[in-house]
Amino acid sequence: APSQNNLGVCYRDGVGVQRNMKEAFSWFMQAAEQGMPEAQNNLGVRFYRGEGVRQDFDEALKWYHKAAEKQLADAYVNLGVASFDGKGVDKDYDEAFKYFAMAAKKGATDGLLNLGFAYFQGRGVSKNFVKAYTCFVTAAACGDGYAVQARNLLQKIGRAHV
Repeated sequence: APSQNNLGVCYRDGVGVQRNMKEAFSWFMQAAEQGMPEAQNNLGVRFYRGEGVRQDFDEALKWYHKAAEKQLADAYVNLGVASFDGKGVDKDYDEAFKYFAMAAKKGATDGLLNLGFAYFQGRGVSKNFVKAYTCFVTAAACGDGYAVQARNLLQKIGRAHV
């Protein structure tokens, strides 16, 4: 399954082969059906975005949940985004916050970034600029460019008391 997932990544990104989303989808499906969480998440993303397959939020969520059952941090992030945006599920900021926190706890930079935005916006949690800043600083230290921008913005407006 790992080799099949890797081939899917190559076709998705055009690494060593011509970029082909339908071919990527096919390889991700093969690996996902064998239970590989990274492939299950990758397959969910294809369904969510409609890349190489017809867009289907229900299918996306099914595969995200399979990967999340194996505690894949990226799947928690994607479930949080779906809950935040209300795609495939009712919009639920509390649920989104829960998933972002689970991802952040596992060290996922995207989880930290989204958790920071939740604190900054007061979505699913009370507004807390200091906690938002902490999330952004931690994600920025991992090299996340969006987190660097968000941290700099909070510093500029002075809301984080830094």
